[in-house]
Amino acid sequence: MHNRFYFILEKKNSDTKSFSLLVLDMQTGKEIATKAITGLSDDTLDNITSFSSVTRNLDNDKTFDDKIVILGRNYENKLGVGFARLIIDKNTFEIDTKKINYIPDLSSYIPKIDKLGYVEKSYHLQPRDVFFLKDGSVGILLEKYKLDFNTGAGKTTDLVYVFTDKDFKVKGAKIFDKEKSLSTSDYLFSQYLNDGNDVVFFFRDYQKDKETKQKSWKLFINTLINGNFKQEIVPISEKDSYAVIPYVGKEGYILLQEYNQKEKFNKIRLERLNY
Repeated sequence: MHNRFYFILEKKNSDTKSFSLLVLDMQTGKEIATKAITGLSDDTLDNITSFSSVTRNLDNDKTFDDKIVILGRNYENKLGVGFARLIIDKNTFEIDTKKINYIPDLSSYIPKIDKLGYVEKSYHLQPRDVFFLKDGSVGILLEKYKLDFNTGAGKTTDLVYVFTDKDFKVKGAKIFDKEKSLSTSDYLFSQYLNDGNDVVFFFRDYQKDKETKQKSWKLFINTLINGNFKQEIVPISEKDSYAVIPYVGKEGYILLQEYNQKEKFNKIRLERLNY
């Protein structure tokens, strides 16, 4: 086990900045290594250790046996124009920086996207989650969001999963169609599967039944196994009498808290995911 502290240092000289990685021995406090960080803008490196959206702060880094991977926004001329990835090799302390921008990197996969991440009807692609897989690839989950200035309430529609490879090149994007919702987010949570090689994430949608025409909440369970998506849909509400609140469980499971007016007691169930 490496007992080390890793720091990103900023040095400011007049109007210019420089950034470097400092590695210290946790027990002695002695310097182990220092490396310059280049390849990304000053604003990008200034903010690389945090990653937030309208509704949440994202867990934007993951430590593996051989590396540390960090994901943040990519800034150009003070504007967020995409995403940046920084990797620290824990053996050599070499640093790899890469970036992808909305234009041109995502324009082939997401219709009507502009250089700031806006899409149709003034919705903006807000980050909801980041997935760091063992093969070095990163998945970025986005949700279309906008603020209704008349009411001050948020609106959301589709979710978008962006695939990248180990070199942080965009491999594609999958759009999950979702009804318009008057909420800040319908995304719930995620977990890693199969020792960090795969993922599952959950969102809800308030949908109308084709036969009864009644609306109810449905839970969407989305597994990504070996690069292939599988989706399972579970009803989690019924008019006036039944509702289920999902929570993240241990790996491969989901915790469901069930409220039912027809039953004397509420129920809590741990359900195994079907993957």
